[in-house]
Amino acid sequence: MTESIVAEVSVVIPVLNESECLPILHRALSEMANNIAYRFEFIFVDDGSTDSTFDVIRQIREIDPRVRGVRLSRNFGHQAALCAGLERARGAARANAYYSKGIPSTFAR
Repeated sequence: MTESIVAEVSVVIPVLNESECLPILHRALSEMANNIAYRFEFIFVDDGSTDSTFDVIRQIREIDPRVRGVRLSRNFGHQAALCAGLERARGAARANAYYSKGIPSTFAR
């Protein structure tokens, strides 16, 4: 899908070598967003992963136009990845989500 959306809420998710977890995280984010009366965009920022993380982001983007991917050239660290995503966010409200293997996602408002 090449359709764009106008987001009211942008959620930025920095990730590093999370190819196996991304579908689970996307499903959780989608379920949350589908129950809230706002339009969302999800910006996954690949912070220099050495696995197939960015390929998975692309696959998720093909089925969900709310998803955007940013790929950093190397690992710059969580805060730099977060800033890269926030710079590209289009929503009037912005949030970040954190997810790591074995740790539930948390949201900062």
